[in-house]
Amino acid sequence: MTMQELNADIKNRAFKRAYLLYGEEDYLKLQFEKKLREAVLNGGTDMNEVLLVEKEATLDSINRNVETYPFLADYRLVVVRNSGLFSAGKKKKDAGDGKEADSKAAEEEKDGGKKKKSVKGAPKDKDLADVLKSLPDYAVVIFNESDVDSRLRPFKAVVSLGGDVQMKRQTEAVLKKWVVSKAKEMEREISLESADYLVSFVGNDMALLENELSKLAAYTEDKEHIITNETIELLCTKQLQDKVFEMIDAIAERNVSLCMKDYNDLLMLDTEPLKILALIQMQYNRLYAVRLMVDQGEKNEVITSKTGIKPFLISKYRSAAASYSAKQLLVAKRACLEMNEKIITGNIDRQAGLEILVAKLLNL
Repeated sequence: MTMQELNADIKNRAFKRAYLLYGEEDYLKLQFEKKLREAVLNGGTDMNEVLLVEKEATLDSINRNVETYPFLADYRLVVVRNSGLFSAGKKKKDAGDGKEADSKAAEEEKDGGKKKKSVKGAPKDKDLADVLKSLPDYAVVIFNESDVDSRLRPFKAVVSLGGDVQMKRQTEAVLKKWVVSKAKEMEREISLESADYLVSFVGNDMALLENELSKLAAYTEDKEHIITNETIELLCTKQLQDKVFEMIDAIAERNVSLCMKDYNDLLMLDTEPLKILALIQMQYNRLYAVRLMVDQGEKNEVITSKTGIKPFLISKYRSAAASYSAKQLLVAKRACLEMNEKIITGNIDRQAGLEILVAKLLNL
């Protein structure tokens, strides 16, 4: 099911019995959960909804709540967040991993066609897939999950109901338009170019982008309500990649104190050393490519198309690349690869290895 189809369900109030919102983009999952909730309840009482989060979201609690009739309303709404019932590594018994289902027929055959009984004589519990397949017409269940295994029976049960919606990270093209639209909702104006700059500056996490837009909107209250690149640079929190680039700038300038300050700032953010190393390696790969193309006399447009670097960042990369020879950048690339291998194979401590690498780069 696509997000467009989900919007159509909400608009027409034509609900599936169950929805599974999953994927990387938590912001979209929460937004669609909210929109679905408002549409299902339709201004009615919250007596007809229940929220089950993590450990509260047991198979028994879900089953009990979907069997409760709505009070003076069309629907009974059950919202389930991060239950783990759709993942292979958690609550497998309740979720049903397929193997249990495959063995049910054999068990029943051994038992003379009857359901297997427990010591107390109660019928064997249904799994989540069974509950989903027998949902009453008045029930709407929304699962908001961070971990999903499409091989499991519960996932396939939701698919059969037509309510599975994957919330992926949005492309930069989509995010730019969304930023412009969101700014307009806040009664602010931002150009597509500045929206592109904001996405590059902050990253593609929609919740972070909305937070940064809120800061920018507050700051521009008395500034003609226009958000510019300058205000973005002044107020917004840089994404990790930009912080690493600042450290590489300091390395290129052989500014040891500034380099170590930037490095310690990254550690203060609880950034995994291997992630910092990967970003350093990526930046040196780009600088090497830029240096070679500059030496060949390529224009900025060609460099942009071949490297994927944003047009407004090309001058920054050209300046940084000019601080090195092509040979030095090649040495830096190899040093990153070698240290990465040493860390991965356990031949050196991660943080110690990263610090040795930074020291080597400072002495190029």
